[in-house]
Amino acid sequence: MSDGNAIFNLPVTKSWLRQLITPLTLCCYSSFRVIQELLEVVFDYKISIGSIHNIVQEAIGQTQVINDKGDFPSIKVGALDEIFQSDISVLV
Repeated sequence: MSDGNAIFNLPVTKSWLRQLITPLTLCCYSSFRVIQELLEVVFDYKISIGSIHNIVQEAIGQTQVINDKGDFPSIKVGALDEIFQSDISVLV
């Protein structure tokens, strides 16, 4: 495979960009400003810091709903870790 051949084609939609923002925050530990810059440089898409914040907060809300439905009392052993969200220590 030469470097000029496309590996795959990806339709980049607003919905897809919203799905990209959450893992950039949680997996890559990217700041909102880094995400903002990446979207502008790579995708030529301008987005405000407030919009990024709202997307992340919506994802957190959806996660809380899923977690509330979980049967966590049946878990006997866990591996705990600590992350920081908005400078607040969170046990995960």
